[in-house]
Amino acid sequence: MSLESDPSLADPADLAGRADLLDALELWLAPHEAPPDDLARWAVALRDRAESMDAALAAGIRARIIADGHISAGLRDDLRRYATGRPAQGGRDADDQYDSLDALICRALGIAAPAGPIADLPPGMVAYQPTPARWLLDLADVAKITAQDLVVDIGAGLGQVATMVTLLSGARTLGIEIEPAYVAVARSCAAGLGLSRVSFRAEDALRADLSDGTLFYIYTPLIGARLEQLLARLRREADARPIRVCAYGPCVATVAAQGWLRYRAHCGPIQVLGSTR
Repeated sequence: MSLESDPSLADPADLAGRADLLDALELWLAPHEAPPDDLARWAVALRDRAESMDAALAAGIRARIIADGHISAGLRDDLRRYATGRPAQGGRDADDQYDSLDALICRALGIAAPAGPIADLPPGMVAYQPTPARWLLDLADVAKITAQDLVVDIGAGLGQVATMVTLLSGARTLGIEIEPAYVAVARSCAAGLGLSRVSFRAEDALRADLSDGTLFYIYTPLIGARLEQLLARLRREADARPIRVCAYGPCVATVAAQGWLRYRAHCGPIQVLGSTR
């Protein structure tokens, strides 16, 4: 079989190639294809081999993170090369789509699927969707995040943004997330990496204490009137001290239109804005 000689099986760093290989193998294993038993065993063995290589790659990256206590410049450069994929399949040219790097980061950080049911959200709240990891690699530099910052991720989900920001900048981060099952995963991930400067709270962002935040990250956690309420809260914070807002997704136009914010920079599609007072 030609798939057995796929070059990604000879190169541990060829994560994108193995993703394509696993997609091809999935076709062999799809129930409607009903492959003969010998082909099914062959496909499963090849799939297990590819997945084992991916797991070993992630384990090596995790070991480097734990040993260093942060994502070093060298590791960040290594991670960039995994941010690949064809745009038509949601590669690096599709702003809100995912590529090979995302699964690798989840494995390396120890981000797992939440246990138990997830509650329905009330109107105006948006279901969790993680920020593609490729946009986070340079966010700390672009947004000028330092160890003196407290970065508040509003709608933190499973905690990827908060965890990566701390690993990349040394800043304290606080994830605010209304779903307790997500918060449990995020806390477990941070604890497993030994990150004392990352914390999570299971709260409604419209009622949470935001008084210590210096930078707020929002990937459209709210829409409509709820988003306007959140921005009104952030404006009150900006009346007390300078703050920055990183906005991503459909909320960007609304956030950028706020008269009390001005454009500072962008990291891919993530807009970095600062208060004008």
